[in-house]
Amino acid sequence: LRAKHAQEQWGKSGGSHAAEVLAFAREIGATSVLDYGCGRATLAPLLPGFLVGEYDPGIEGKDALPVPHGLVVATDVLEHIEPEKLSVVLEHIRSLAIKGVFAVIALSLSRVTLANGQNSHLIVESAEWWLEQLAANRFLICRHELRKGLFVWMKT
Repeated sequence: LRAKHAQEQWGKSGGSHAAEVLAFAREIGATSVLDYGCGRATLAPLLPGFLVGEYDPGIEGKDALPVPHGLVVATDVLEHIEPEKLSVVLEHIRSLAIKGVFAVIALSLSRVTLANGQNSHLIVESAEWWLEQLAANRFLICRHELRKGLFVWMKT
């Protein structure tokens, strides 16, 4: 991850979901947002009035373990997790979310290849599979939509 972030403008899609994040934060009464897997941190500037934390294990300075926030946002993150570590990451996200979680999950291969030749989307599964994983990890799914990927709004 560190090599990928150092080489490319990778991880810059968070800001494109600002409207959904703002609406959900207001809906659940969250005053703080954690951008989990923040990449280039394009979300925070678009959330005026919110305390925004940023966490990304692939970026030095943003890799310190975060504290809980009202809303945890994980956009274009979960598909990059090693399959055997998914449950641990989902538990980590749930432990950080005081009121809710908003996630956007890609359902297809990425155009990006890792240094080892592997596709950067390490988990490519159906929307149904992802919803089952989230439910199995005790997320309360409020709603979901299929757009360019799976959009999921969850309460804790």
